[in-house]
Amino acid sequence: MYIIKLNHLVDDKMHARSTGPYSLVTQQPLGGKAQFGGQRFGEMEVWALQAYGATNVPSRSVDS
Repeated sequence: MYIIKLNHLVDDKMHARSTGPYSLVTQQPLGGKAQFGGQRFGEMEVWALQAYGATNVPSRSVDS
């Protein structure tokens, strides 16, 4: 058995955006840090927010 330390640095992984390019088809942010994209908001994420009781959050994030 071999054990190797993985060097993960937070500064290399952190990514945030407030504005940027959107897909013309889905009107969602482009994916990936390299494309200055954001996180996609899929069907399961909507279900999770609805189960939590935050029913107006999905409509605000999709409409804006």
